Amino acid sequence: MGAVVVGLWAVAGLCAAIPRTALRAQGKEQESQVEDKKPFNVWEPDTYGNISMDDVKKYGAAGTLSYVITELLFWAIAFPTECIVYLNTAGHWPDFSKPEESAAVFGFQHRSAASAAALWGSFGHGALGG
Repeated sequence: MGAVVVGLWAVAGLCAAIPRTALRAQGKEQESQVEDKKPFNVWEPDTYGNISMDDVKKYGAAGTLSYVITELLFWAIAFPTECIVYLNTAGHWPDFSKPEESAAVFGFQHRSAASAAALWGSFGHGALGG
């Protein structure tokens, strides 16, 4: 009986490992395709989707300041918006002392950010932020 159980676990492990190996191979192919992209250039709008943190660092204090301002603006707009969405959905303002309500607000936030990134990518701009 023990050999059958061990054999079943071995088959299950093998079935789980085969797709992961294929996914890993696809990931390596995608990495090689990413490397073929033109590097970010502020004067070429076609490369705006290729920006990375190294590009931000390349511009020194100005790059860091612009990144910080962009993030602050994002959260200053997105967080109150998602609280209003929660108010319209639940009928009351979120109580952040309750984990389920704060999770709901941040779930709305995640979903709207993912939708914006997908929409932005559908216009051919790549992912938001690189």
